[in-house]
Amino acid sequence: MLFGQVYTFGVEGALGRAVDDKAECMTPGKVDLPAKVVSVSAGVSHTAALAHDGRVFLWGTFRVS
Repeated sequence: MLFGQVYTFGVEGALGRAVDDKAECMTPGKVDLPAKVVSVSAGVSHTAALAHDGRVFLWGTFRVS
């Protein structure tokens, strides 16, 4: 396990990282963040990451259910 890092998969546009095709969305990939992460909260189309220094990083996309 890699502590302090975030890996995402799922909905294209809400991963926090670039993907080349939709199939790549279902493969976990690392989100490049400028600090170690200590906590993550994720929903169907968003993610929030709390860094060790108190910064919060957010990414995602609007999605109608």
